[in-house]
Amino acid sequence: MIFSRIKKRIDDDSVGPLSDLRAFFTNTQHRWGFIALAIFIPLCIGGVFMMERHKIPYRPPELTYIRMEAGPGEDDRKIREFHDARGAELIALQAKAKKQQENNKAAAKRIDDALKSWHLK
Repeated sequence: MIFSRIKKRIDDDSVGPLSDLRAFFTNTQHRWGFIALAIFIPLCIGGVFMMERHKIPYRPPELTYIRMEAGPGEDDRKIREFHDARGAELIALQAKAKKQQENNKAAAKRIDDALKSWHLK
């Protein structure tokens, strides 16, 4: 008895929101939109899962140990030589990184100039 009243209310056109909802789903224009969403949303979720599968591997930080006191059989001269050699190594690495950064800036400037010449920027 209760279900028949509910069915009657659903079938009745005087019930505004339910009849609007039924009209919304029977319209073919909206049906194609929902089909497009039903395909697009799972593809996006699957794409996120695929991107998360390929993570960047963890690289432990590079540690630099500085010894402040001499061990047995070592004197200050040996420690200074070690630190000087390491310092020269670091200076060479910094120079190499600076040169690479300048090359990257030059390439970015060329791209920027090309975009400006095409009036895209």
